Amino acid sequence: MSKVYCNKSDCPELMCSYHVSHMRNPTVKDITESLEGTILCPKALNKSKSEKELPVPTESEEQQALFEWADRLCFRYPELTLLYHIPNEGKRSKATGRKMKKEGMKRGIPDIHLPVARGKYHSLYIELKRRKDSTTSQAQKTWLQLLGKYGNKAVRCYGWEEAAKVIENYLEEKE
Repeated sequence: MSKVYCNKSDCPELMCSYHVSHMRNPTVKDITESLEGTILCPKALNKSKSEKELPVPTESEEQQALFEWADRLCFRYPELTLLYHIPNEGKRSKATGRKMKKEGMKRGIPDIHLPVARGKYHSLYIELKRRKDSTTSQAQKTWLQLLGKYGNKAVRCYGWEEAAKVIENYLEEKE
């Protein structure tokens, strides 16, 4: 693993998790290297417990991290090139919302789909949530249940790491 030094000029440590947590938009690589590469730097050890904790990524950041992970593992699992996001959220004008509804957009559809059959399943659907402070709507629960009923693996995951493990386990199942 290449050594990445902390981006704070007054910190001689390797990329420490304290300074990663204070970076604007740290990448998955930054976070991974900080957690695998070093312990907290002395500046971080002097901070209170709440200041040491990394901020909870948004659902969007979790999803971006998952797709960055998938891009890096396409050499091992070529099927990951088929992994895609179902853009079913976001604020829109009422007119755009009506148009998208007429085009087939439905409330509660899971965020991510891998249209690859494995084992007894036709495909994999993931409803991705933040690691903390997230809830699953009744519509989302209903979709997960119905997709499972009709031969798909449909799961809710908290954070990109959990989703990555689910995907890897799914792809390792016998075809």
